[in-house]
Amino acid sequence: MDGAALARIEEGVHAEAGEGWEKDPAILRGRNATRAEHGLPPVGEKPRPPTNPAPGKRPLWRRLLGG
Repeated sequence: MDGAALARIEEGVHAEAGEGWEKDPAILRGRNATRAEHGLPPVGEKPRPPTNPAPGKRPLWRRLLGG
């Protein structure tokens, strides 16, 4: 996403949740759920080192294409 799209999202959340939205527990849960879907660490945590799955646990497309 570009900066303008993120700014619009932030403005919308701020308008609905008010001041302190960045630390609101419900909003943090939603943000962290979205980050987890994309393989990112929770808000405020350091990035985790990538884990290498066992050969049989790699995604099917990687096993088939040799990635």
